[in-house]
Amino acid sequence: MKRRDLLLFAFLVLVVVGLIFGVKIESVDEYYLRNTENITEDSEVVYLQIECKVLINKTENIKQSLLDEGIIPDDGIFLKEKTLVLRNKDTVMSILKRASRYYRFNLEGEGLNGSYYIEGIYDLYEFDCGPLSGWLFYVNGERSGQSSDKVYLENGDKVVLKYSCDMGNDLLGDVHE
Repeated sequence: MKRRDLLLFAFLVLVVVGLIFGVKIESVDEYYLRNTENITEDSEVVYLQIECKVLINKTENIKQSLLDEGIIPDDGIFLKEKTLVLRNKDTVMSILKRASRYYRFNLEGEGLNGSYYIEGIYDLYEFDCGPLSGWLFYVNGERSGQSSDKVYLENGDKVVLKYSCDMGNDLLGDVHE
């Protein structure tokens, strides 16, 4: 029996056994996403919120399609603060990627020179509200000058992604909790 045939046979046996005994076979991603909700007292966690409050009641420089399609939430919050399990070597980007899969929202970015740049979240992209607009992130109220995949998180950290129309200048004085 060829190796490929043997692997196929083994897979089919696992599927049949799973069906008979009610065992659910899932991918690693499915397992970890399912266990996002299994937070115990001993779990290390981080908190994540995604918002665009700066766009509430603003219409100048905003792409008309964002207004027409109702992309901008009325309260400016795409994702209210969520608690996520912290895993070894989690970064802002790894938590954001996990949250995007679990809560099913669009996340787009690209790696540039060893760094990861966030281009769009929830169909709101850089430059959608002017030439200086885009996504910024804060950890415990502080804006980092590093890439989202270079900022390692610790237990209890609060991560807030905010959309800005002016490279963060329009967020000055904003409470970054």
